[in-house]
Amino acid sequence: MITVDELMLSGYADGKMNRFAWSYSPSEYWTISPSHYETGVVSSFDFVLTPEGHPRYRRSYEVRGVRPVINLKVDTEISGGIGTANEPFIVK
Repeated sequence: MITVDELMLSGYADGKMNRFAWSYSPSEYWTISPSHYETGVVSSFDFVLTPEGHPRYRRSYEVRGVRPVINLKVDTEISGGIGTANEPFIVK
């Protein structure tokens, strides 16, 4: 899963996610980054990206989507594709 830091680097500017960034989604989804824990309600919270493009925190037991992420070494070569669903990158 993506971290909230990776999300911010992928297209966050002016207080929200760029709707043309690869990480944007019209559906709210989880990151792997924890936000905080509240002992009074015995609940942990993790960051999500909202459909409006804002990072927010939600209770960890709430139902949300996830988006898989892979991280490649800096010297990985791309031999084709443009990174879209129709023309994904081809990793050499």
